[in-house]
Amino acid sequence: MPAVKGYTAKRFKQREDVIILAVNFKNWLAAFEKAAGPTGDLARRFRGDTGFPEDATYYQLAYYVGQKADFQWEITESFIDAWDKYVAEVAGYSGQRF
Repeated sequence: MPAVKGYTAKRFKQREDVIILAVNFKNWLAAFEKAAGPTGDLARRFRGDTGFPEDATYYQLAYYVGQKADFQWEITESFIDAWDKYVAEVAGYSGQRF
């Protein structure tokens, strides 16, 4: 994973079913701007998008990404894959969407 300023995999708090992640998805995704593949493509697509939510749930982000991409499946699928990587790397969870 590319370096993210202030990122520490174990820096998160768990309260009941809510997970507060140490780095938000937007900042995590920005670290992939120079990466090849779908995650890098997604990062470049939303680079400089001032409307991209800083702190949002999976569903809010999925809707935003889908709406901005005219609900093209390839882009939505890239977001889903990137989100799964994000949650797994930042919170140590897999297969969960918040």
